[in-house]
Amino acid sequence: MKLGDFDLASQAESGFTFNLAHPVSGEKLDAQITVRGHDSPTYRNATYAIVERIKAIKEPEKRPQEDRDKDGAELLAAVTVGWENIEDDQGQPITFSKEKAVEIYLQFDWIAEQVKREVYNRHNFFLTLQKD
Repeated sequence: MKLGDFDLASQAESGFTFNLAHPVSGEKLDAQITVRGHDSPTYRNATYAIVERIKAIKEPEKRPQEDRDKDGAELLAAVTVGWENIEDDQGQPITFSKEKAVEIYLQFDWIAEQVKREVYNRHNFFLTLQKD
């Protein structure tokens, strides 16, 4: 076994693009999001930053749920590379930014759930390592 054949960190860092699915029907939508995997250095660094921020808080166990939710959204935003075909209510494209990703992930749980599922699915990143 060659360990290089299982270098998920570098593959997870390169990213994976998926189509959002309708939250009820499961039908694929034209909106796409590109994410890095949880094995990536970006994910690790974002996790460490959030943990260090929490450790600096006196009585972190008493933090409001909104703060905890924001931590989760910030972690997902940190590993989001970009998106396509996501529009506001007027049909205008929403330009990707980490800040906008946090807003969307907080407001739309169904999007955050799909992003989280793809980030944690090693299969998305391992496929690029497999040879024909």
